[in-house]
Amino acid sequence: MPPKRTAFTLDEKLAIRKHHLQEPSLSQKDLCDWFEGSFGKPIRQNTVSEVLSSRYSHLDEVLLPTQLSSKKQRLQAYPDLEEALSHWVYQVQGEVTVTADLLRTKARELWYSLPQYQNLAEPVWSNGWLHAFKQRHDLGNPKGGLLKGKFDVDSLLSELTTEEKVSLLAGKDFWHTQDVPRLKIPSIRLSDGPNGIRGTHFYGSTPSACLPCGTAIGATFDTALARRIGNLLADEAKAKGAHVVLGPTINIQRGPLGGRGFESYSEDPLLSGCLAGAYCSGVQEKDIVACLKHFVCNDQEHERMAVSSIVTDRALREIYLLPFMIAIKASRPGAIMTAYNRINGIHASEKPELLQDILRGEWSWKGLVMSDWYVQFLSCYRNEC
Repeated sequence: MPPKRTAFTLDEKLAIRKHHLQEPSLSQKDLCDWFEGSFGKPIRQNTVSEVLSSRYSHLDEVLLPTQLSSKKQRLQAYPDLEEALSHWVYQVQGEVTVTADLLRTKARELWYSLPQYQNLAEPVWSNGWLHAFKQRHDLGNPKGGLLKGKFDVDSLLSELTTEEKVSLLAGKDFWHTQDVPRLKIPSIRLSDGPNGIRGTHFYGSTPSACLPCGTAIGATFDTALARRIGNLLADEAKAKGAHVVLGPTINIQRGPLGGRGFESYSEDPLLSGCLAGAYCSGVQEKDIVACLKHFVCNDQEHERMAVSSIVTDRALREIYLLPFMIAIKASRPGAIMTAYNRINGIHASEKPELLQDILRGEWSWKGLVMSDWYVQFLSCYRNEC
């Protein structure tokens, strides 16, 4: 009968990975000998191999702050701490002055309150860490936020260089817009909705409230409830440090096979528009931007980046555009996301009849139009330039 396998603590696994980072030339046998001499118990080579594998690469998030000097890497090494700290800042900003000392004190308090950090050594709360956090969350500006803040857009545009203007057309990473520090243009954080706030991590992030899906909300026919849901999601967004909620989804459920049909409210465009308007109002009255999506005819998942929805003008206006028109009239949301698909052969993200003639022209909407992720199709790529 083989001997019982020894269990190893998180600190011991961390020690192995850290020693490997410091002495990358050591073989697995050398690491076994070092471990036995340091911790007084044997370890198998296959256990060392497992700890050094990608399965435990998440442990490097703990090691990186002490191994690397980059402020950005230090800050992002503790995502749960940053989200908890940003939530606290949103609660107290405007009531107290968030100084570096106060921020450092609260960071230490949160560090010891979060269970995932209980067995880890406390990091050094350097001035660089605090400065990077304050810049990331724009703590130098008075409370007011995206919807209430006032600035001279024309003046800022005149001061931007061509390179800076181009940079603002894309994100600087998966969840943030590009900032321009010299003009005090901050980076804006976006987060997936619509029935919960994801934050900036797909796995292992700080938990969020999971609300009923769009179809369940649609079944209530209750606009007051949709508004309350918007209020709650706005609070969740602030807890995640997000400025924009990527929701609600108001595509039309035309069939049962749509993989994301549950996100939408109904096959009834009137009901969808009324509920979306209430949802957006609830989000934005707490100073978080709501983003209607996906504009328009994104009603199936199969080949959604390439499929062309063939639709008559009457059906387009009376079924698919109507919920967007109603929601915009009811709540004036701050943003709209275009769809992946084509409409009558042209991608929604570059169809002038939709974006210019209808959205900007007929509906007089002046908010932000964003494409869905990785979907800005240019004419040159279609060999039409």
